[in-house]
Amino acid sequence: MTAIKYFFLTGFALSSIALKAQNPRPAAGDVPEQNQDVIKNFDARLIDAEKFKITPYLPAVDTATKSQTYIVPNRTVPVAYLPPRLRPIAMKAEGVPDQYLGYAKLGYGYPNMPFAEGAYHLGQDKVFNLDLHGKYTAADYKPLENQKFSYTGLDAKGSYFLDNGLAVDGKLAYTGDTHYLYGYDHTKYTYTNEQTKQFFHIVDAGGKIYNSQKNSQDFNWNAGANFYTLSDNFGTSENDLDLKGEATKWFDQKHPLTVILRTDFTSYNGVSDTAKSQSLNNIYLKPSFTYHADFYRIKFGANLVSYGDNFYILPDVDFSANILGNQLNIFGGWTGDLIKNSYRNLTAYNPYLEVSPNIRPRIENTRKTEYYGGIKGVFSIFEYQGQIGYSDNKNLALYLSDKSDKFRRFNVIYDTVGIVNFRGTVSVKPVKNMEIFGTFSQNIYSPKTQAVAWGLPSTDVNVGAKYWILPEAMIKASVFLQNGVNFVNAAGAPDRLQGLFDLNVGGEYWFLKNFGAFLDLNNILDLKRERWQNYPTYGINALAGVTARF
Repeated sequence: MTAIKYFFLTGFALSSIALKAQNPRPAAGDVPEQNQDVIKNFDARLIDAEKFKITPYLPAVDTATKSQTYIVPNRTVPVAYLPPRLRPIAMKAEGVPDQYLGYAKLGYGYPNMPFAEGAYHLGQDKVFNLDLHGKYTAADYKPLENQKFSYTGLDAKGSYFLDNGLAVDGKLAYTGDTHYLYGYDHTKYTYTNEQTKQFFHIVDAGGKIYNSQKNSQDFNWNAGANFYTLSDNFGTSENDLDLKGEATKWFDQKHPLTVILRTDFTSYNGVSDTAKSQSLNNIYLKPSFTYHADFYRIKFGANLVSYGDNFYILPDVDFSANILGNQLNIFGGWTGDLIKNSYRNLTAYNPYLEVSPNIRPRIENTRKTEYYGGIKGVFSIFEYQGQIGYSDNKNLALYLSDKSDKFRRFNVIYDTVGIVNFRGTVSVKPVKNMEIFGTFSQNIYSPKTQAVAWGLPSTDVNVGAKYWILPEAMIKASVFLQNGVNFVNAAGAPDRLQGLFDLNVGGEYWFLKNFGAFLDLNNILDLKRERWQNYPTYGINALAGVTARF
């Protein structure tokens, strides 16, 4: 307030001085000069004003939720960086399993079942190798006369590598397969071992020469020959010479052009004049080209076959494509071939054929054309494959029991048969050290002449599992299912035999590094099913023994 007072006093004084300056002294005759005295100083006062108190306040908080939208434009920002430096990382390597050059397996079981098997490998890296193998097994079921068999197999296979990039393979093998005809009526007849014995002696020999190293022309080739001679105790013999040459030219290291030339000559002889000799001489020429792309492969080819005065142009086409990597692969094909029903092949499938000095089965070619397609893949622990197909089989071998034969042997009957086939395989490893597998096959037969496909099963199922309890201990189990085959019953009408349900368990244990023991229990349900009419199986059987590896 004091400051305000001085402000007004100062202003008043200045105003007085200014007024005096504007009125100069009057001239003579004017108002006389007068003196003025200031009696009191000007004292200006202001009344005290009332003070107003103002209280500030904050506005209300806005609690409403609002959606904010931000638009960030895309922009490529260049980043400069140095190339990475690769450095080795120490990783723990898995142990290499022990390698063994040979093994021996000896056992004995029920019914009267001796067993022996062994193998040994000789060799020098990149110079030569030789593999020797032998096996003997037999069984004799005493409750049923002459229900027994024996098998002996010996073979040697080897390779020799030359310095000029060539290699030579060779093999030599002997098979002695003896069966006994026990399908006769045991209530009426009794026969000795020699009267029912049926044995087959087979000698195999073969070899080939080929380039064992890649050459600058990307050209591979091989040429070889295989020979076997067979004889039985009825004076029948069969000789076969199979010559084969193959050449492959690779384009861009992944597209092969292949040409195969093969001649397969079979001579089938008997000792009597009534059992005339037969021959099957097939000549094959198979050119093909396979194109490999990133996710698919396709093969174009043909199978040109000559047999006697007949000439066939058969297909050889197949493809595969990866749809979802390894998880899903589709495949399909259209193929054709001539398959020999030689005496060796027929008796290997059914050893109880009707054979005598004057009667022998006829050998024929089966001309097969097949269309098929399917899927396959791998999902982590799960591996699968499924396929559906149709084949036309001209001269397919069927097997029908001869009721007029006292030994109840079988005759071979040929017919044209269409076959629709469904098949699949599955393999699963659910946990460590465990493997489960399964296979399935279903055939639907359509014979042209015969009522049914005699002697051929239509359903096969095989499921099994292995589990390694310890590195040295393993247990296993399996189930084999097969439907009964068709036959002609006593009334002369088509009928079906009992099916097979074969349950097996077993295991092995290595009590030392080089020595172990094994046990196999087969057909533990003791089902004596007839695979061939009047020829029941053994029922329950067991085999136990020891194994050595060295």
